[in-house]
Amino acid sequence: NFALRLPPARAFGALRVLRISATDLVGGDVGHLVSTQCPRLRDLELCDVALEAANLSISSASLGRLVLRRVSIMSKGRIDVAAPMIYYLALDSCGGRSVPVTIATAMLAELIWNHAYDPRLHKLEGADRQIYRLVATYWSNAALFRRFDAVDELCLRLSMLSVSLQFSPPVLS
Repeated sequence: NFALRLPPARAFGALRVLRISATDLVGGDVGHLVSTQCPRLRDLELCDVALEAANLSISSASLGRLVLRRVSIMSKGRIDVAAPMIYYLALDSCGGRSVPVTIATAMLAELIWNHAYDPRLHKLEGADRQIYRLVATYWSNAALFRRFDAVDELCLRLSMLSVSLQFSPPVLS
């Protein structure tokens, strides 16, 4: 639990992998950093991160793998990603159900969607209607499945509430 301050405008020309976890990002915009200062970035992972910026907006010609897990976005915020080379996308519990998400990519092959899916708010623009692997959870509704015509591998994660049953043995007299 510490606050991470992003560096001032400085180029990270050789950076290919960036993983940030368990922190508050203050005094900067990670989307701007990735979009303008990391021209060779291929892999971006944000896990358990609270953003100071209201929106997460990323534009990258090189990004191929994007993982957003438990990224806190303000209630009026949004996630916008324009990265034509993304082949792997994991979106896991980012903001609330009402946070708009737009991902623009033409190469999507593997999608892990552990987030509410509302086609009015959540858009996969440019992605083919056929996908190699789709991993979804019980709270992703059927609209996500209708988004694709063909899926080679489907992994559906279900959660069931555990109910504690109390058993009283019969009394014998």
